[in-house]
Amino acid sequence: MRNGGTTSNPDETSGLTAARMLQIHQQVSEGDGFTAAAAALCAGVAQAVGASRVSLAWQHAQSQQVELVAVSNAPVAALNTELRNSLLAAADEAMFAQCSVHSLGQHPSGAITAAQRALAHQSGGSVLSVPMALDNQAVGALCVEMPAATLPPASAQSRQRLGLLISFLEHLLAPCSRLLRLNEQTDEPVHRLLWARLLRQARNTRPAARRRRRWLLAGAIGVAVGLLIPFEQPISSQAHLEGAIEREITAPVDGFLESVQVRPGDIVQAGQLLATLRTDELELERNQLQADLAQHQVAVNAAMVSNDRSTMATARAQIDQANARIALLDMQIAQADIRAPMAATVLHGDLIERLNMPVTRGEALFTLAPDDSLRVLIEVDENDIAQVHIGQRGQLAPSALPWDRIDIEVNRVAPVASVIDGRNVVPVHARLIGSTHALKSGQRGTVHLPGPRQNLLTRWAGDLLDALARQWWRWQPW
Repeated sequence: MRNGGTTSNPDETSGLTAARMLQIHQQVSEGDGFTAAAAALCAGVAQAVGASRVSLAWQHAQSQQVELVAVSNAPVAALNTELRNSLLAAADEAMFAQCSVHSLGQHPSGAITAAQRALAHQSGGSVLSVPMALDNQAVGALCVEMPAATLPPASAQSRQRLGLLISFLEHLLAPCSRLLRLNEQTDEPVHRLLWARLLRQARNTRPAARRRRRWLLAGAIGVAVGLLIPFEQPISSQAHLEGAIEREITAPVDGFLESVQVRPGDIVQAGQLLATLRTDELELERNQLQADLAQHQVAVNAAMVSNDRSTMATARAQIDQANARIALLDMQIAQADIRAPMAATVLHGDLIERLNMPVTRGEALFTLAPDDSLRVLIEVDENDIAQVHIGQRGQLAPSALPWDRIDIEVNRVAPVASVIDGRNVVPVHARLIGSTHALKSGQRGTVHLPGPRQNLLTRWAGDLLDALARQWWRWQPW
């Protein structure tokens, strides 16, 4: 900034002046908000230079209007309209001239000082206004009113004192302008700060700024087009394969597990031996019945010789009972060899650790599923189930074969939902279309079913409205 008097470095005056400057800087930086910092600046300057009144006019970043924001000896609201207008006029002169102006004599630069002289006449002393700048642009001005005894208009020493005062204030206000702007921005809401930043960027005429604005505009147009173009949004769900026909192999009799020939994952053929139960007790009971049968036959022969019809009838009944029991034991001994009823894959039934342990009749030992008869169980989220219907076709991507796409067709939608991994899903059954030789029961994958054609903006808006409706229902269930 240019000044209208003799300039001098404040450090040349005294250590007190430098210490006072640092003290005022500290008071301004410790101010709680813009208003407190501005008041601290006015009060500190008035005390340091012995002014009768110090006022601060500031140009707000948002409105670009110059306003009287602080006065050293009274609240701004307590000033009358005439005095407030006089102080603003004096500050405007300094901001317009972009140099310090005063009411003592003429300026070498020919600056306009009518408002300074009018305020000096009104206050009965001398007036000095020093502009405050940021990035070489005036953002405010400090108006200092000195008593006539301190700076007499006709005194020869006033020039020297005025030069020292101007130099002190210009050095003081240079960092204070930045501090006050930061405090003003801190007091503003975030949305106003963002809007001000956007306006500054929009008004920036540098080539780099113009290129950046063009790229941002092109990006915004691309995003808007992407949000508004409708496209098919598939329904993606997790799924797993299971046998369309699953057969459980159960224990035919009570007994002990003697041997196991297969484990889960093994492929078995029809009639292949799966496991064997111990038959020692059954064979022992059969031998005992064979001995009893021979005795009953001897009793029948003896009764025929003695013509004892009653004894003969009893012996024949015992023979029939023993034969029936032997036939039952023969069937149970034959069933002790548990065989596969069909060519399939063993899904469940790892019984190696249960050798020589008892099993009960009807207990499930193995689960078999044929590889040529698989179905897909899709876990559709309850929010998407309305878009799924019988006959709908889609594609399955198995986790083991992520690059393969296998066509499927929905053939059943379960009437109830289930909780799987903390999510509410509706089981949907689908059949595989095409070759399934590389697929096994139990494999998992991802299914894509065709969904409605709509743009992302419509879908997100619908999801948001649904979420708001559910939340409103929680608040106001009636």
